[in-house]
Amino acid sequence: MITAVPRLVEKVYDKIDAKGKELTGIKKKLFFWAIALGLQFEPFGTNDLWYELQLKVARQLIFSKWKEGLSGNLELIVTGRAALQPRLTRIFAAAEIPMLEGYGLTETSPVISANNLKNKGFRLGTIGKLIEFVALKIAEDGDILCKGPNVMMGYFKEEKLPNEVLIDSYFHTGDIGT
Repeated sequence: MITAVPRLVEKVYDKIDAKGKELTGIKKKLFFWAIALGLQFEPFGTNDLWYELQLKVARQLIFSKWKEGLSGNLELIVTGRAALQPRLTRIFAAAEIPMLEGYGLTETSPVISANNLKNKGFRLGTIGKLIEFVALKIAEDGDILCKGPNVMMGYFKEEKLPNEVLIDSYFHTGDIGT
């Protein structure tokens, strides 16, 4: 497992894509067929049987090379800091390298929510479920508010600043959410 920011994942994918563009003939066609297939991926086997059969072939012929290129042992990538492009989440999950997004800030030590692979907790295009003991609500203006034992008690040598972001025991993230 590795943790990464989305930009790093984008750079890795760009390198993979560049290698695919260097291919010729049937290898190139198979590479981009696998990419197109990956863009249709839905977790937990919710695609139809024909898709799943094609995916099995793509995993053997193309995606297995990706896994080898990423150490051969990589089973999971956890991302945060910014939103991950859903297309990359789909393609890497199709390649059996799921990417789980999380959300949080330094002030929340640093996680509020995260996707996980248990109990169908992996949902494409989301930041997952709240971690244990965290409460969250959305203010009328869309501001994400949270509280829990992971939320900071204050800023070092800053007495007034916490009063601006910690209101009624909720940390005001400054991020907009739904």
